[in-house]
Amino acid sequence: MADAVFLLRYITEDPLPAPQMPSSRRLYAADLDEDGCLTMLDVMRLLSRISGQA
Repeated sequence: MADAVFLLRYITEDPLPAPQMPSSRRLYAADLDEDGCLTMLDVMRLLSRISGQA
């Protein structure tokens, strides 16, 4: 769940402290629909995986 909240904060441009900024590798891994952009769809897919519906 924390990953979904983190992604949501990143997508909405909520300021993150420098130590919390994700690496480009983590951002690439978070792009679950592989469209090259982090969007709400990626967050929804992550939540589906967490809940076991994917």
